[in-house]
Amino acid sequence: MSDVALPSSVVPIGAADAASPGLRRVVNRELGRMRTARMYPLLLLVLPLAGWFLLRSVFGQHVARDLPVVVMDADGTVLSRRIARAVDATPTVRVIEHRAELADVEGLLRRGEAYAVIVLPAGLERQNVRGESAPVSLFTNAQWIVTSNLVIRDVRAAVATLSAEQDVGRRVAHGEAVSRARISSEPIRVELHPLFNPALDYAAFLFIALVPTLVHVFVLLMSVFALGSELKKGTAAEWMAAAGDNTTIAVIGKLLPYAVWYTALGIVLLEVSLRSLDLNVAGSRSVLYFAVTLLVLAYQAIALLLVSLTANLRASTSIAGFVAAPAFAVSGVSFPRFAMPLAGRVWSAALPLSHYLEVQMQQVTVGAGLRASAWPLAALVLFVTLLPTLSLGRMARIARDPTFWGRS
Repeated sequence: MSDVALPSSVVPIGAADAASPGLRRVVNRELGRMRTARMYPLLLLVLPLAGWFLLRSVFGQHVARDLPVVVMDADGTVLSRRIARAVDATPTVRVIEHRAELADVEGLLRRGEAYAVIVLPAGLERQNVRGESAPVSLFTNAQWIVTSNLVIRDVRAAVATLSAEQDVGRRVAHGEAVSRARISSEPIRVELHPLFNPALDYAAFLFIALVPTLVHVFVLLMSVFALGSELKKGTAAEWMAAAGDNTTIAVIGKLLPYAVWYTALGIVLLEVSLRSLDLNVAGSRSVLYFAVTLLVLAYQAIALLLVSLTANLRASTSIAGFVAAPAFAVSGVSFPRFAMPLAGRVWSAALPLSHYLEVQMQQVTVGAGLRASAWPLAALVLFVTLLPTLSLGRMARIARDPTFWGRS
């Protein structure tokens, strides 16, 4: 069988990729590295999924239930027992022990066996019958701010309800009509109308915010590793050659597979989280997905900046950990940004996660329009466009200078 010569214009696909430096060649080269290195499956899939399942299990209860408290009942009357039962009937608090004295109560709080101690003093019922103020004392460990506030809220509600019943009973006993007695018992009251997350669901509040927080950590670390490993392993010349010695194409081609992967992963994890909580997106999914894309690109831009400035994989990874680890704490979700000092507000504004979470809260929970999310979206766009502009010149230099290669 004779060989058939190919026309000069026909070149095998693999040969075309090898002979034509450019974006496609850089992307294919990076896809090959992703398939061969051990670190990549961990950072791309295994650890993000493990982190998601861990977070979901933590917030499986949705709201805090059965927080242990101790009742110190020195009165031992019908009224004191009613108070203890009313407190135990609240959804948040569970009375684990009744005591007649305060011995070792402080030790219970210190050891974490109880979050609060409710003290019902001797003479409580007698003072109530006389119409005098009958104090009920509550001791909490204020270091546990969230837990303490939950216990205070439910104990106060239980005692206030029972107190109102007692007052209405006394007024009716003196001949006042029941309807009038109820109004007189509480002439001015606050009507609370939670507009968003009325069930006070911690999963709908914290878990949904922690999902993109988890993703952004891996975006930053993976991007730093992908860029920095070219310098550490001394393969930067090969990388540049694949891009036709074009730094912009080299960077885009290297980061593009990770941008596509983490954007898809972030959207999937967010949708799975919402569906697992039976939550709907009150606003626009398009705006939300666009924000996820910008979040990924913004942290890739930060990774490029870190690697270009340090020219060192270890140093850039350490700085990336410093940037990513406390990001949620200053994002304004767990502590109001407006209550932070100036340095805290500046640091929060310097992190893309803060702006993304603002968009997510507006679109998922509040249902705000595009105009409300315009500023945080603009901030994310600024990260994506400005940081590469500042980094590419420095990256072009260190990628071509062998003195920067081989550093740990």
